[in-house]
Amino acid sequence: MKEICIDIRMAFYSGIGTYIRNLLPLIKQSFSIKVLASPADVEKWPELGTYDLIHVNAPIYSMQEQLELPFKIPSCDLFWTPHYNTPLAPIRAKKRLTTIHDVNHLALGSSLGWLKRGYAKIMIPASAARADHLITISDFSKRELIKWAKVDEKKVSVIHLAVDRYRFAEDGERAAGLNYFLFVGTLLPHKNLDRLIRAWNRVGERFRKWKLIVVGKRTERAKPAQNVHILGEVEEEHLARLYQGAYAFIAPSIYEGFGLPPLEAMAAGCPTIVSNAASFPEICGDASLYCDPFDEEDMAQKICTLIENPSLRQTLIDAGRKRVDLFSWEKAANAHMEVINKII
Repeated sequence: MKEICIDIRMAFYSGIGTYIRNLLPLIKQSFSIKVLASPADVEKWPELGTYDLIHVNAPIYSMQEQLELPFKIPSCDLFWTPHYNTPLAPIRAKKRLTTIHDVNHLALGSSLGWLKRGYAKIMIPASAARADHLITISDFSKRELIKWAKVDEKKVSVIHLAVDRYRFAEDGERAAGLNYFLFVGTLLPHKNLDRLIRAWNRVGERFRKWKLIVVGKRTERAKPAQNVHILGEVEEEHLARLYQGAYAFIAPSIYEGFGLPPLEAMAAGCPTIVSNAASFPEICGDASLYCDPFDEEDMAQKICTLIENPSLRQTLIDAGRKRVDLFSWEKAANAHMEVINKII
């Protein structure tokens, strides 16, 4: 059986963590797997006790990480890292596979901070160059990776993410009369929350009783506004209830490598409004209402249109349920295993 080592230290980060936690159990039976994990990971994810564990204490994105990993990665057929923070020094694995989800730190420039951009500017091209093969999560991200990291397109495989439909599916009658829209995401500049809140103020001039609920990390970035409720992070079970109870979900992001929350909303029977930018048209297809992420008036208009048109809302719910069926973790896992087997 082929031996692979996987760095799973980001298992409890948002999007990358979802990726790791869903794929690892599905590929476990096909390879002899060792995992790089921190002690905290094992405490949060008891199932890791069934894997061959290699403990790593180095923080993500640190110089210590670059010094420690080459010694911790064992001799094996393949080392797979689910992010671009792969070791730059030689390692004992015969081949390298790296997943680069997006290159937003390069594409968006200084809006995400000079330190993060400086790290990404060094690490993304270097990681891409050292990898024998790359995986990314959308055709949009592949184009961006080729553009910003000068990668040969033949070296990149696109494998879409997925959503666990059963975690978000309704398990009873939907509550009636809930008058709120839902935003879910890390509150970084490219998520475009400030514009959404300004658009929401326009909506409030016509629909005073409606609310916008904001769920996500770094809520200190969100500016207070009337009828905007900032919840911060919530447990997954509570998040499912929020999706199920929302009149609609809205994601006005300027940049997304994939965008899991719209699929989560669709799985919960919640209609979606998303921006017409980046990967959203590719992922959401005809199952979303689209807005211009740079036009607050257009955002507000789309929100009002959905409030005033219940039949459109139902059309989007029906389309969303069909759309989410196209994405499954089993399908993604099989595609990953095909890539791994081709490399080794």
